[in-house]
Amino acid sequence: MIKSNKIPILFFIMNFLSIALSIIFAFSNTDSYFKYIALLPLFFTFISILNYKVYSAFFKKISITLIIICYYFRMVILPAVSSFYNFDSLIRNNNYLNSISHSVFLMIYEFFIVLFFCNIILKKNDNVEIKKNCKGKNEEIDFTKNKLVIFIVTILTLVLVLMIFLYPSFKSYFRFSFEGNINNINLANVNYFNMKNTIPKIIYWLTIYIINILQILIPISLLDIIYRKKINENKKFVLSIIIAILVVLISTPERARSIIISMSLLLLIIKLYQNKNKILIYLIIAICLFLMFGALIFKSGNSFSNTNLSSILQAYFSGVTNVSVTFLMPDRFNLKILFNDFCTSIPFFSAFFKNWDTSVKIFNNILYAKSGNSDQIIPMIGQGMYYFGVMLSPVISLISVNFAIKCEKKYEKTKNIYLKYLYIYMVIYLSVAPILYNGTILLQCFLQTFLPCLFIVKFSLKKVRKAS
Repeated sequence: MIKSNKIPILFFIMNFLSIALSIIFAFSNTDSYFKYIALLPLFFTFISILNYKVYSAFFKKISITLIIICYYFRMVILPAVSSFYNFDSLIRNNNYLNSISHSVFLMIYEFFIVLFFCNIILKKNDNVEIKKNCKGKNEEIDFTKNKLVIFIVTILTLVLVLMIFLYPSFKSYFRFSFEGNINNINLANVNYFNMKNTIPKIIYWLTIYIINILQILIPISLLDIIYRKKINENKKFVLSIIIAILVVLISTPERARSIIISMSLLLLIIKLYQNKNKILIYLIIAICLFLMFGALIFKSGNSFSNTNLSSILQAYFSGVTNVSVTFLMPDRFNLKILFNDFCTSIPFFSAFFKNWDTSVKIFNNILYAKSGNSDQIIPMIGQGMYYFGVMLSPVISLISVNFAIKCEKKYEKTKNIYLKYLYIYMVIYLSVAPILYNGTILLQCFLQTFLPCLFIVKFSLKKVRKAS
């Protein structure tokens, strides 16, 4: 943890860089469409100063730390990177350029509302509680033997193995993060597409649902088993790190989820092995973060030599170009689309309502100029504007941030290793969601992964308590 007296230094460095970049953008940018881009880093600093208290929880609260880092990347780092590529993007509809200035002000507005909300929440919290949670003392974690969770995981794994035996094409759902050249990636994508279209829908969605649950529960079950083993602590530590790395290296098409799971495991490992050399732990975390970033950027077979980082980062981190596309979406305040988005987020429903119009489909149709692709994520702030208008556009972001802070409280209070893991998983997911995801994906995550896993763990703990 960074000591509190270092926070002002970090605050100064971050915002000095923001102001410097803002000045550079103001004098070097010659594109009239992007003339307001300098306001993003400038207002990041201005809003940060107005809500300075939020930075008192930086590196103390996981949720606050991730929220600030994500917005800093989006409003300061991303414009700097994109400027080197003339703000190139994957967008094929050039009408988005007329909305760039609107998207800049919308992003500034969202950041102000989110940080102001975090400021209010922190003021309500007891400062003593924040200090108490950050003293670095070994935290007692409950390792109540939970055979029922491991039994359920084993049964689900056997079901998955059976499905792969009956439908071998399911193997194409699992991928290695660094798959090599673009030809291998294209072949894997073709196999994945064929798999989705040849396997019966009910079998496909049931198996994917099981995979989603196992992807969450298998790593923590292995971590639990390793920690209980009567072996050298150094071996336990190394094996635990290997599990966290394997989660990133061997993943599903939901690459970002694998990264969040790995981050959750790393945070738990830090708590479990706090007596380890801090430099070694941070070095390992840095290596893992590098692997995570590489897995995310190179998921489409790209490399730094042939990839336009601007287009990739604008898509992943809801940059100004992607946000501007949402201003072109017709029929705002459409309750039917809101209802459709909700229904298609419910497990198994999406299999029966694939032809429904959703905000994601509309966004992609405009982005690709009616090409029919649906692989780009509509920014959360843009989706909020489409549902509720400009003034209420940060509503979904506020809901995400609010639940992130609440989940972190539960994470701090609970002692059970499984519950701690699930809550920290949701803290990370909800904290990065305003930048990386949207309301539809957030609801899918809650209903298809977190809720069933939470039910399994709580049901198992209840049975263990009754037995004891």
